[in-house]
Amino acid sequence: MKTLMKQIVAVALVAPGAALAHPGHPELAGPAGHDLAHGVMALGIAAVAVAGLVLLRRLDARRQEE
Repeated sequence: MKTLMKQIVAVALVAPGAALAHPGHPELAGPAGHDLAHGVMALGIAAVAVAGLVLLRRLDARRQEE
């Protein structure tokens, strides 16, 4: 379980950078639409990674209680 948590943390740190380098996504309106789209993508990926870590910690705590 701890190895999986470490892997998720690594993805949480690397994925936003990968999202910023990923071409071919929908653009947001305005002159800064491309940059804003990258920011939204990076925040979304980071939020999903954090939610996954929270879920894994809760599951781990429940298993230790048993």
